[in-house]
Amino acid sequence: MTLTLPTAPQQEFLTSDYPCVMTHGGLHNPRCIVAFPLDPRSAFVATSDNESRCRLLSLDPGAIALALNESVVVQAERYVYGRTASEVAFVESRLHTAEAGM
Repeated sequence: MTLTLPTAPQQEFLTSDYPCVMTHGGLHNPRCIVAFPLDPRSAFVATSDNESRCRLLSLDPGAIALALNESVVVQAERYVYGRTASEVAFVESRLHTAEAGM
């Protein structure tokens, strides 16, 4: 499924040099969710079971964008991309967190 944010989201999707996010330890887990941003307003989200899909569809799109952005930023190797400079503080605070854990 492709997740598209409402017309006036609080949070747009960011992308990076490593934007693909997998949950639950990866593809070997049937509950795994694979997601990556397509553009500032939409993301590709794949699930292998209906329960995960229904759970995702019940969540607030802004909360999904925030969670995906946090994962994309934390796992970025070197670059994070956003449409505007309004996300700089968000990115910097999470990049420092990722670097501190190394």
